[in-house]
Amino acid sequence: MLKGKTFNILYPKLLKKFINAGEFIRSNKTLEISPFIFQILDPSRCLILYKNLNFNYPSLIMKRLQILNGTADIGALCFYDSSIKNKIDPLTGLYDRAFSFNFK
Repeated sequence: MLKGKTFNILYPKLLKKFINAGEFIRSNKTLEISPFIFQILDPSRCLILYKNLNFNYPSLIMKRLQILNGTADIGALCFYDSSIKNKIDPLTGLYDRAFSFNFK
């Protein structure tokens, strides 16, 4: 299990772990480690704040709010990130991904 005080500190360790130990799934576009557990010791500081990552922070905040609220409003998510409509799980009709990285 990986531990870190904040997600910002833990993030590089998580990427290294996935690159070194992850298995490709979903037509070799996604790396997965299962089961995998990590712990953030200060969850109040859970955003990744690296300048060069180009995250869509409004989209991340909307996703977090929906998780906390127990809702799944695809329209609201698409308002902040139109690419989400292409990532809906056809079996559930939900956007159920945490992050997407292209490793190839």
